[in-house]
Amino acid sequence: LRKAAEADPRSASFRGLLARARMLRGDAAGALRELGAVARLDAEGALLKGRALLALEKPREAEAAFEQALRLDASLLDARLYRQLAAFLQGRQRRIILEDLRALRGKPPQGDQRLIDRALPFRAYADALAAEGRRNEADDEYRRAIDVDPKDALAHAGRCRLAAKALAAREALGHCRKALAINPHHQPTARLAAEIGEAYLDHGAVVAAMQPVIGALEPADRRRLARAYVAVGDLKRARALGDADGVDDASRRAIRGAVDLAEGKLRAAEQALAPVTEQLPRDPWAQLQYGQLLLQMGSAK
Repeated sequence: LRKAAEADPRSASFRGLLARARMLRGDAAGALRELGAVARLDAEGALLKGRALLALEKPREAEAAFEQALRLDASLLDARLYRQLAAFLQGRQRRIILEDLRALRGKPPQGDQRLIDRALPFRAYADALAAEGRRNEADDEYRRAIDVDPKDALAHAGRCRLAAKALAAREALGHCRKALAINPHHQPTARLAAEIGEAYLDHGAVVAAMQPVIGALEPADRRRLARAYVAVGDLKRARALGDADGVDDASRRAIRGAVDLAEGKLRAAEQALAPVTEQLPRDPWAQLQYGQLLLQMGSAK
């Protein structure tokens, strides 16, 4: 798709497909970049733009995109549902919108309406309830979305977020695993699963979540995966993460230093880690690794 888009930069079709592929990975910013190269969006393109903006927590801009989608195709029920959710997240007429979303979730599309995502009526209502902090009701609606479409990874991810906020780690990881079994390349869900796993010292969960998205790791995610590899003793894979092309200097040094420290190479670890304490002042792992290094060097003397 990328090559096709480069060969025909003005093709709305190729750009739209690329944007959809990026949204499947949870890359909302990337989807927006692709859509920004399209001179004129159709209704589904405007809908996708709104979804990307909503994922980036820009509900005002998202609402405008959904309005555009409805102007282009008034029958598009998905755009109406998302528009209501965007307005709700801005704090407007919350009680009225909740009632509207609740009423829409059980109704089949009317003769002049079409619905692309058949689980969306339940999931949109669940998202609104979750924003209100009504966990049990939101969880019920996510379950209904899954009943309608068992492959709705976003509904499973919604249940994961709810459980994580309730500090129910085992339950949250179970929901995240179900979401990632459907779409293992969804970066936000993989990141959430890895964060939960790391918080509860489940290093296997971190590795399982991060490996499928290894080609698109942000620096903090790369260090998180490296920490997990070091913790389970897979130093070869940890070092490979630090030595990969395009890795930022701070992450490279932090990972190499941690591996050298684990292998007992104290001088090499010192050379790698000493600058990292200033490069990553808020990274607890980097600071801890350097502290452990100083302790071991002191003991060696």
